[in-house]
Amino acid sequence: MKTHSQQDLAWAYQVVSRKEKVTREYRTAVLKMTDLIQTCGLAQAVAFAKAKAKAKEGESYKALMNDLKDLSFLKDDPLKMVLEAQTAEYMRLTRRTLLALGFLKRMVEAHYEKTEEDK
Repeated sequence: MKTHSQQDLAWAYQVVSRKEKVTREYRTAVLKMTDLIQTCGLAQAVAFAKAKAKAKEGESYKALMNDLKDLSFLKDDPLKMVLEAQTAEYMRLTRRTLLALGFLKRMVEAHYEKTEEDK
């Protein structure tokens, strides 16, 4: 049986491996998501990402939300799951999501190729 860290690392690797190229926008969305969760809470951060995903320029947030759905503990609709969670479950989901996003952040940074705009 694998630990949560092993499962999350495997998920992050799979997410980055599926992508042809890690875009600047996706990298930014991943980096901002952990900050949003720590600042505003998981429910507000997921709601923000879901709203951004519907916007015209929200392709990176849409991709991130689809990637989060692949996590075993955030099934079909992450926002619905978070909103319906009791306090202890909400805290567990927050910790697990931050851990998983930490691994994704590292994978994205490792696979991101800097462009002239980044320098």
